[in-house]
Amino acid sequence: MHDFKVSRINPLFIIIPLSLFLVAAVLWDLVPKQQEPIEKTAFAMGSALTVTLYGGTEETADQISQQVQLLEHRISPTVSDSYTSFINRNLSAVTDADYSGDLRLFMEWGAETEGAFDLTLGAVSALWDIGGENERVPSEAEIQQAMKVSGWANLVIDGNTVRIPEGMQIDFGAVGKGMACDEAKTVLQADPSVSGAVVASGGSVLLYGDSPDGAWTVGIQHPDKEIGETIAELQLEEGFVSTSGNYQKYFIRDGKRYCHILSPQTGYPAETGLKSVTVVADSGALSDALSTACFVLGYEKSLPVLERFDAQAVFITDENEVIPTDGLTDALTLQAA
Repeated sequence: MHDFKVSRINPLFIIIPLSLFLVAAVLWDLVPKQQEPIEKTAFAMGSALTVTLYGGTEETADQISQQVQLLEHRISPTVSDSYTSFINRNLSAVTDADYSGDLRLFMEWGAETEGAFDLTLGAVSALWDIGGENERVPSEAEIQQAMKVSGWANLVIDGNTVRIPEGMQIDFGAVGKGMACDEAKTVLQADPSVSGAVVASGGSVLLYGDSPDGAWTVGIQHPDKEIGETIAELQLEEGFVSTSGNYQKYFIRDGKRYCHILSPQTGYPAETGLKSVTVVADSGALSDALSTACFVLGYEKSLPVLERFDAQAVFITDENEVIPTDGLTDALTLQAA
């Protein structure tokens, strides 16, 4: 049990000893009873997709699910006829402009995050299979062999043709759920009858339009307790929120925890003194990518990256200190212990 207190280390940051993790499944919008929302749940991108609309129609909610499922069929490596699967099997493919354009953008993000965000680690991830049926600690030789063919700089895009070296595997896992939230926003913008909405895909959340209570309240899951037991809340306006944490998917061998967030520099689970990073940004894909990148980079190295992308974050250290960037200090409140 940790005591909850606040101490200042400089004018920009507050240290709050507690543990925090944002999951899309823990959301409150505290809707007045006279305005019943439309609520839909589907399965897409490997997790639950929840849609809550204020105004709008059930058709709009269904359209969001359909668009996210179409996205999954374009980018998922587990869908046999997706662009990603075809490229991973055949080493090249002519894609549509959206797919190749997204990859170009993500390569730029790889450069701007010092390689911490990288979609080409699929072969390394497969060795670990964290969260899968064959979780294991691979040998150093296996990891090094997979690392030789990984790395965003080895990805070649010529027009709409994408090429990878033999052995590389593209995997959108670090950005796909954020992309799903971007797809949802596009659908919502086409329906002027929607006054507000919350769309959650895994660890990524879209907050759209006006909350019935003036601001959206996002519950923050306690990392050491059962799902639904919260430790804090964020009061936010429109935007996107994503979290990456070392307790989302992991396994333990010989007393050591191995989480699913891999370092592109080592091929091993990232260990940077953090339990989680929550990022608030203007794009779902960006919030998702940055939450992973910042977890890999660690607190100090993340700060210039966040500034470059005009994003905000909340860092949770291994000591359960919560460090918000300046833009989220006033938005964060603690729950009673």
